[in-house]
Amino acid sequence: MVELSPEKIIAVVIWTSIGAGLLIFFLGWALVRYYNAMVKKQQELVTTMISTQEKERLRIARDMHDNFGNIFTIIQLEISTLKDIKDISQMNSSFNHLNDNIELARKELKYNVSQLAPGNLKTLKWLEELARFKELFENAKLKLNIEVSGQVLIYSELNQTNLFRICQELINNMLKYAKADTVDFFITFTNTHLEIEYIDNGIGFNLTDKMHNGFGLKSLKARTDAMQGKCNCYSSIGAGTKWNFTFLHKNLLNKNAN
Repeated sequence: MVELSPEKIIAVVIWTSIGAGLLIFFLGWALVRYYNAMVKKQQELVTTMISTQEKERLRIARDMHDNFGNIFTIIQLEISTLKDIKDISQMNSSFNHLNDNIELARKELKYNVSQLAPGNLKTLKWLEELARFKELFENAKLKLNIEVSGQVLIYSELNQTNLFRICQELINNMLKYAKADTVDFFITFTNTHLEIEYIDNGIGFNLTDKMHNGFGLKSLKARTDAMQGKCNCYSSIGAGTKWNFTFLHKNLLNKNAN
């Protein structure tokens, strides 16, 4: 049996203590890192959850705004014209149109409450849905022109919804603010792009004052960005308003582009 000198025993104890200390240190360091990583992950999950909830609330608010804004604006315009109608048959016709629009608003509300998603665009092309505004314009003694050129493409359901909502928002803003009586849409399908040009003969507005204000204009930008498109607005006081939108077909055909 080998006997260790006191010096060697002390050395063994010291190195053993150092080894044990280093092991404890690294175990503690690993546990702290693991704990911090878990805390960070939990924070990221909470942040993601809150962000997702806020985005969903914004989407719902945007859809509700887009769905009902122009319907109620047109109803208001029709009501304002009733005082000037003296012919009974014309009065009855106006009341019938009002009743139709109120019923449309009721159906939209019922659908959005149950689905929180656009209804008709699942079966109707966005251009067909846009054309439905012509009758509403005529009822309000306004003029809506829609010119489509090129080979029409059928895009993904979500992108058709966004395109329709963009046009709908332009109409809604015109009805509420522009005091225009004529609106023109020039929609062009080129080999690679979809181009939408909107023109009204309203009072116009100062871009530096209003361009970044209002839920409607922000909604236009958000939907355009979602489809990786570009938009430009041209307007000045007394000169009407013009909007130009450009989208690549490949981004609109791909349902995952959003």
